[in-house]
Amino acid sequence: MSEIMNEVARPSLKQLAVVLDVQVERIRNVARKPIVGQAYDPKAINWDAVDTFITNRLERTGYESLEAVYEAALEVEVAVRAAGGSSKVMLDIEGSTTTPARKSELAAGDIITEKASGENFKVDYVNDTIVVYSPISAEGKITLSHAIGNRIFNNKFAKVTDAE
Repeated sequence: MSEIMNEVARPSLKQLAVVLDVQVERIRNVARKPIVGQAYDPKAINWDAVDTFITNRLERTGYESLEAVYEAALEVEVAVRAAGGSSKVMLDIEGSTTTPARKSELAAGDIITEKASGENFKVDYVNDTIVVYSPISAEGKITLSHAIGNRIFNNKFAKVTDAE
């Protein structure tokens, strides 16, 4: 598979992470694995390992082939470079773009789930930069609310859709 991909342009690891919806560090760790039969070079990218990683995730991505993932990532990369910026959508708050936008639109009363545990929570308050949530509990039981920023929400939580 890697021989085929060597003949076409490759997207950056960051754009692959965007398309695969994984953290950039995850795909960078895969790409930095030693290349079989070569002396270890920490700057070399092991495209065979990246190809295997993508192929193993195809069912979760909605793409039909490795080539489709690379094509989608190249499209993202071209669009980002044409816009002269980053692929991460950031909020512009008083001239500063340090806070990422949330991946899901939320409103008070929505149900969110923690990805790691699968536990559901109720959104108590939301604004552009934070989400305040509390555990769903029995009536009358006192629970503490928690507040998180968009970056943590994007990494650790997801909105529960009506279909779930």
